[in-house]
Amino acid sequence: MPAINVASAGENICLMRGVGSDEFNVYIVYDSDKVREMIAAAKTAARQYEEKEGLEIDVDVFVSKLQLEDKWVDRVIKGMISVRSGREGAWGAAEVKRSAAQKGWGPLMYDIAMAGERGLMSDRSQPKSGAERVWSVYKGTRSDDVVSKLLDDEENPKTPSKEDDSRVYNGGERE
Repeated sequence: MPAINVASAGENICLMRGVGSDEFNVYIVYDSDKVREMIAAAKTAARQYEEKEGLEIDVDVFVSKLQLEDKWVDRVIKGMISVRSGREGAWGAAEVKRSAAQKGWGPLMYDIAMAGERGLMSDRSQPKSGAERVWSVYKGTRSDDVVSKLLDDEENPKTPSKEDDSRVYNGGERE
């Protein structure tokens, strides 16, 4: 499956940006039609429960307390990316802390985070080999619209400027 872009994502796709704390932002892309389906199914289940048990329940309360099954989450959420922003150095880029996406949605999630932050860089504490594929796309085929900047090792700087300083890794190992 090719990567999903904004034009091919569809009208029912929504973006939610959440602020986890002063440093962390979370971007989630979800299918609003599937959310409506999920709520309708939960309301139907609540009404069926009412009829079966002979009870009156507040359907909205029932829906809000309903444990979502994994299959619903898999159908609703297309991708998420959590970033740590507001750091000194590293050109002001946000650091990717976690990301997950359905097949084809990963690059769009990184694009969204890049647009919402002052730049993006890989996790500085635990570089993940799976993320290398996404970064290689930007280095190889997206050099026309994504600017790559080198980072300077904060423990052994080669430049006098501090704006490019960060933790630096070589092949997953700390240099």
